[in-house]
Order: sequence, then C-alpha cells, then structure tokens
Amino acid sequence: SSFKPSFSSSSTPSAPPSNVPSWISALPSDSPSLSPTMHCHDIPTYYSSKGLYCSDFKFVVKLLPCAQLDGLGVHQKDIIDVMQNCPRTCGYCITEAPSFLPSATPTQSFLP
Repeated sequence: SSFKPSFSSSSTPSAPPSNVPSWISALPSDSPSLSPTMHCHDIPTYYSSKGLYCSDFKFVVKLLPCAQLDGLGVHQKDIIDVMQNCPRTCGYCITEAPSFLPSATPTQSFLP
C-alpha cells in the first residue's frame, strides 16, 4: 500500500461525506472529561502587568465585563491578556450545548 497520491482516478471512489454526524453523544456526560479543553479554564499561573491573578478580577467582572475594563483604566493590551488567560473569570466558557443553527443576531468576538 502506498501513501503517495495517484495521478489517475480510482476505479472504486469513496462515498461522499454525509450531512449528519456519525454518532451523537449524550449531553451532558455523567462524569467530567479526562482531558478537559483548556479554553474553559483560567490559566492559574497568569498574572496581569499590575500583578493581578484571574481570581482578583472575579468581583470586578460581576460589575463590568472584561472587554470593558478600560473603563477602570486598564490598558487595551492588558484587557486582551486578561480575556485570553482568564476565560472562566470573564464568562467566556460555553456552558450549554451549542445550537445546530447559527444565531439570527450574532455577537462580535473580542478574542483574536
């Protein structure tokens, strides 16, 4: 068996991809993941240029979203750093199963 591409069409082409998933998992699972995704966790070693950890922002973000921390004098670069490193604190973790249809009123992401 060769892993190189051929220059001619196959006499037995593969089936086209389906429009539905091969399987659907039960949501939510009964146990936590053995390998959780990192985008829904604050980075525990992160601290801002002012020396603040993600946990230090928890009270503030109840009053003001992370994306609007400039209202407290936080520089734009620091805001982006906080949003990237503290997604749970900032409330950016997805907590429910996503819908199958796109939103009729999508919102702009502030993450790169």
